[in-house]
Amino acid sequence: MDNQDKTTDIIYGINPVRELIRSGAQVDKVYISKHKGPAAALAMELRDRGVPVVDCDDRRLDGLCTSEYAARSEGAPNHQGIAAAVAAAEYATLDDISTPAATRAA
Repeated sequence: MDNQDKTTDIIYGINPVRELIRSGAQVDKVYISKHKGPAAALAMELRDRGVPVVDCDDRRLDGLCTSEYAARSEGAPNHQGIAAAVAAAEYATLDDISTPAATRAA
């Protein structure tokens, strides 16, 4: 992770990634292993929106998705050739919280 105040989730599969985009969530990066069909079309749309798209093979994508998948099931995840890294939560520092509170109290 680039920022220790942020955690990252991996969302995978064509429809989950598509719905993630529709929700307006901030997508940090998209990984794609299939360069044809719906995954490629979705990756092209994301590139056009300025989202970084990383080409990778199925093994790397399996590895990215496995930790998310392992808690729910056994076997390989069905990522359908696409996965998105999204900020799961962004935490505020104590200064971020106390400054507005001090301003309101004044």
